[in-house]
Amino acid sequence: EQELSFVKSENLSHSQAGFVYLSASSDNPASFNITGTLKIKGRLDVERFSQAFNQVMDHHEVLRTCFLATPGSSQVMQHVKKNATPRLYCLQSTKETADADVKTIFDQIAKHEYSIATGDTLRATLVSHDAHLHTLVMGYHNIVLDPASIGFIFADINLAYQSQPLPTDSPSYMDYARQQIRDLEAGRLNASIDYWN
Repeated sequence: EQELSFVKSENLSHSQAGFVYLSASSDNPASFNITGTLKIKGRLDVERFSQAFNQVMDHHEVLRTCFLATPGSSQVMQHVKKNATPRLYCLQSTKETADADVKTIFDQIAKHEYSIATGDTLRATLVSHDAHLHTLVMGYHNIVLDPASIGFIFADINLAYQSQPLPTDSPSYMDYARQQIRDLEAGRLNASIDYWN
């Protein structure tokens, strides 16, 4: 078993802590999976798309993050690895079998038991129907992404595919978690907490 090596660590945000607790206590390991498909029409350089996908996986810290307690500690934290675990798989199918292949892969990914402790939090397969039609099947654990943020991932994949630089000025989720904890400790969230209680 490969030893995990981390470049940075931080406390969990409150939503991450909730997911860690619920994931550990859930009878259904796939209950926090989100899976979807994206049709890509037109000629696609599959090799270039695969490189762009993998570049974006490495670019976003949250997709390189493990959620676990390190040896000697009982506190679960988020730890960023140097490289991402998710990599794009590519399947050359045919017009006749592609729809069935997409359904089979979708079902497999939707039922996949992610390991948030090792950073196994996203799965993706590109199914090529023919030279002009492809389906990206992608699934992820809700602790790293939600349906609102997936659009940013797709936008970055498009930038990388076009050989454009990826944004570097946006804060990471780890930055958000750190600020959330500071705000809570300083009492800056008291009014919001009182409103919802």
